[in-house]
Amino acid sequence: MTVRRINIQLLLASLCLLMGIGIYLLFRSRQHLGFIVLDSLGFASAIDAIRSLTRDVAVPEFVRFCLPDGLWTTSYILFSDWFNRNEAQKSRLLWTSAIPVIGCVSEIMQLFGLLPGVFDILDLACYSLPFLAYLIYIIKKKHG
Repeated sequence: MTVRRINIQLLLASLCLLMGIGIYLLFRSRQHLGFIVLDSLGFASAIDAIRSLTRDVAVPEFVRFCLPDGLWTTSYILFSDWFNRNEAQKSRLLWTSAIPVIGCVSEIMQLFGLLPGVFDILDLACYSLPFLAYLIYIIKKKHG
């Protein structure tokens, strides 16, 4: 793995993470646990100031509710792959699959009422598609 590829991978992972956090902070309800934690750490006024800049921005529901899951999942896969880059491929696949599997299982559990929340097929896609893309990348890389 070249230094350039590593730098790009870490940059993309960081950008996905930051974009997911940004969407969440700007457009999600202040009732979520993350906001309660940030407020208790003294960030309430800064968050409110930033949110006031986007108060009148109309954002599609997919962007507000589903896209952050996809961005965080992608970020996790990229970071996990990078941190485990010297491990065997099976080990890397195991580690990179953790968050996508947990996300997909939680969505399916919501579908059957086994977990609080609302099942959303787009959330399921946002958890599974980044891992599917990663698998395709691994397979193509292996077969050349």
